[in-house]
Amino acid sequence: MDKTNFMKNVTLSLDAVLGIDLDKSKYEFKNNKALINQLPLEFDGFIQLVEEGQLYNLTFKTPTSDFKNFLGLIPEAYAWKY
Repeated sequence: MDKTNFMKNVTLSLDAVLGIDLDKSKYEFKNNKALINQLPLEFDGFIQLVEEGQLYNLTFKTPTSDFKNFLGLIPEAYAWKY
């Protein structure tokens, strides 16, 4: 976005259960768990493609995490270099 690289060399793992309704162009996420670098993330909800654009309802939470795990997600342009 605006030439800012928000993710680079990110380790990602995903354990996902997807519900796909092709007739309605609706994609549901159920009890999903992801690990972005060392940041655990759980999410559920849906994304639906509609004529006007996209309809979505997603919820995210981090079940356990240390502050240092969030630091791994700061874009390089905003990171303090010493």
